[in-house]
Amino acid sequence: MTQPPGERHTVKACHVCEGTRIYYLFSAADYRVVRCDDCGLIFQNPQPSDEELARIQSDDASTAGKTAGADDLQKISRYHGALRGRLLQIGCGDGEFLASAEAAGWDVTGIDSSPERAERAQRRLKSGRVHHHPLPQLGLESEQFEVCVVSDILARVRSPLESCACWWLRRWRFR
Repeated sequence: MTQPPGERHTVKACHVCEGTRIYYLFSAADYRVVRCDDCGLIFQNPQPSDEELARIQSDDASTAGKTAGADDLQKISRYHGALRGRLLQIGCGDGEFLASAEAAGWDVTGIDSSPERAERAQRRLKSGRVHHHPLPQLGLESEQFEVCVVSDILARVRSPLESCACWWLRRWRFR
């Protein structure tokens, strides 16, 4: 939804459950954080303006994909086991985590909304693939990946369920 320049949008119903029992939790800087009493989703309300979201999603502000690769891989290993397999990262940024995962033996695929970041991530990989198309347009099949990493993405979208990541992930079944 496009808003007048600089205007923040006040949310009347939860993005996830559509509940209307939304309560104030705290403020950080000039952002109010609220909680849906029905499903527990915590989000900013009012939502950031289009300009604020664009700034958050820009290359300069991006930290997507810049995770402590080795630490995250250890956590995945602990949960998934020592086996390697196919790993998808949604919001791969410059590919730092994908490169670490590939070096550790994973068959990696990344997706990023920025063509420039996707291209930089692709250059870091030996055999993995990185895409910049929206997730629904990629034609990825269910059960194609053993592990999916979604980090630092939901803070960058106004409505989690409207973002392709959440909708598509619910559709996929991971082993």
